[in-house]
Amino acid sequence: MRRWSALPVCLVAAAAGAIALAGCGKAKFDTGKLEQSIQKAAEHDLHFPLRSVKCPGDISIKQGNVFYCRAVSRSGTPARVRVRQRDNKGGVFIQVPA
Repeated sequence: MRRWSALPVCLVAAAAGAIALAGCGKAKFDTGKLEQSIQKAAEHDLHFPLRSVKCPGDISIKQGNVFYCRAVSRSGTPARVRVRQRDNKGGVFIQVPA
């Protein structure tokens, strides 16, 4: 059984750069910036260095939504990162396997 470490990552401060407006007016994550933010937060706050992170594209920002990103640790181990949107402003909580 995997143990998970929860890391509250607040992207609100970086939300202006991590959110893009879609043509229909719904806020969406800038996936590239979201992936970078997750990678930096996992390394800095959890000491869980990641070689790469890949999140699904076209993610609408909606409080409570959960999605998963694929990550690869620096040692080459694949990991599934759980992302839960904590608000409608781009703030998220991430969980990586410990």
